[in-house]
Amino acid sequence: SGEGGRKYLLDRSIPESSWKEFALGWAPMGRQELLAYLRRNKVTDQGMISAGLAFADENTGQMKARFWDRLMFPVLDAGGRTLGFGGRYLPGSVADEKKMGKYVNSPEGPLFPKRRLLYGIEKLQAGLRDFPDSPILVTEGYLDVIQLHRSGLQPCVAALGTAFTDDHARRLKRTERRVVLLLDPDTAGRKAAAKAARLLVAEGIDVRIATLPDGHDPADMVAEGHLDELSGFIDDSWDILRWRLDTWS
Repeated sequence: SGEGGRKYLLDRSIPESSWKEFALGWAPMGRQELLAYLRRNKVTDQGMISAGLAFADENTGQMKARFWDRLMFPVLDAGGRTLGFGGRYLPGSVADEKKMGKYVNSPEGPLFPKRRLLYGIEKLQAGLRDFPDSPILVTEGYLDVIQLHRSGLQPCVAALGTAFTDDHARRLKRTERRVVLLLDPDTAGRKAAAKAARLLVAEGIDVRIATLPDGHDPADMVAEGHLDELSGFIDDSWDILRWRLDTWS
């Protein structure tokens, strides 16, 4: 029914207007429901596999839906075409209890070149136009982009559950806009920030890093009413060289 997904989004202070704007959805528990729907609409099993929506079980050969019992985030290209999906399990769900991956993404392939895609890229051009003096914010997750976007902190994008790549850097270079990295302040986040900064600098991009408080990500700061504080961290973002010297000390 998706009731759990609706409750999770409301608990994270994400309003219904954002659900619609980002076309959020729900994958039901049953792993055959999507397959039945697609077959009724004349989609072949091979077509489902090619689209990353299903796979054949290695042992039985039975077709199974890739996404089930998860909150769904469509991933679009710059032209607004849906190329794939990310699915997040909910706290206390079967996937959580079985210690499965928090996120399942569409598989890498011709339709879903993960290393070149950025979540929120379909809204980037409008963000650049509407906020001509703002940097591009690069963050880690789907919810970060959604919360930043609704709060007026645009333009913003996120890498898709993978490391920031040189393809991402080249895509952002074309905007001729400063980039501020808004990555998690833990060890993994600092390593990701250092790599992303190196790739952006190599492309000649003016890159800065916003240092957030430990244990806080952008989505949480917006949800907790700390938008002004978050904006301050962005305004006071560090030059990459200063940040690197500080993190080495």
